[in-house]
Amino acid sequence: MGNLLKKPIFFLFLFLLLHLIPISPLHSGENGNTAFELQPDFKWQIGEDLTYNVHWAFILLGKIRFQVLEKMIYHGEPVYRCRLFIDSNPSLPFVHIHDIYESFIGEDMFTRAFFAWEHKSGYTVYTEYRLNYQNYTIHIRIEKQTPQDTLVVLDSTGTVPTKVLDGLSVLYYARSMVSHKAKIYIPVFAYNKLGKAYLRLSGELRETKTRKERV
Repeated sequence: MGNLLKKPIFFLFLFLLLHLIPISPLHSGENGNTAFELQPDFKWQIGEDLTYNVHWAFILLGKIRFQVLEKMIYHGEPVYRCRLFIDSNPSLPFVHIHDIYESFIGEDMFTRAFFAWEHKSGYTVYTEYRLNYQNYTIHIRIEKQTPQDTLVVLDSTGTVPTKVLDGLSVLYYARSMVSHKAKIYIPVFAYNKLGKAYLRLSGELRETKTRKERV
């Protein structure tokens, strides 16, 4: 297991990334490597199920749960189906996050499909991205779902200039790169926009303990 999974601050970053921090616009001229200059090194574990309490100082923000559900064939190629649950601490005022994210991740660690169920007050926002790297298109569908009805908010197809990550696959991509020492910019499609995220990889390996076993 990559050492980024062993640092609680990384999960705080992910928690904030998904809900508070906008993705920066994608443009050239940055210092650092690109996501395509380094080779991933990752051993998938089907059935992996990791739950973390996310703290800020002494404040429990909530829990994050990661699952590697299965390896499957999607549009003729193998992908790994991964799921993320984010649940905020119910005792925190004005914060009510109970969301589910799912990614189909290719052998190269980039996204093939992404699904999100974001629970709001009285309804759920369902988001679906489907990537086709043969012609570099992305199909976006967004629905507002209530117990009584489903409203299609957006159903559109656009283009992407490169392979992309999403808010969940970026975690597994980071895990696959922990053996490298580098600063890299990675293309991320989030909030229905293409942008970039910045990863600073130390190349350091650390050992830690869980409550039940060593990892």
